[in-house]
Amino acid sequence: MLSVDVRRYLCTSERCGRTVIVVPQGIAYRRHYGAGAIGLALFLYGVLALSARQVRDRTRPFRAVGYSAPQKWLTLNRWIDAASEGGLFHSIRASPGSFSPRQKAARVAMSLLAQADPVGAEATDERRVFAGGVQAVVRPGRW
Repeated sequence: MLSVDVRRYLCTSERCGRTVIVVPQGIAYRRHYGAGAIGLALFLYGVLALSARQVRDRTRPFRAVGYSAPQKWLTLNRWIDAASEGGLFHSIRASPGSFSPRQKAARVAMSLLAQADPVGAEATDERRVFAGGVQAVVRPGRW
């Protein structure tokens, strides 16, 4: 299991008393994968039209998969729903309800691709969409 250093700061104002948590760039709220990997997965599924299994094989860090995973990958559908509803990346607007999951994934991935800082002329679209996911403002939440 990997760990991420998280810093917590307590507001010293008498009226406030809130805690602010600071995480590294690219950390996705309540996700086991980083925002860059999620963006890449949506690109592979939506734009390159790979199967869910092929996407999982290209993005997962571990060899072991769950019981139902040989044929499908439920996490990809959760990412598509969260991202297309505007709940994963703050800068991505919600997708129309009539879109298919692939269309939703493609829309989010292309938005991340467009937001990526230029990373060099030799960079592939896959590298650029990964960078766009890392750079995208992840919707703040309660950590």
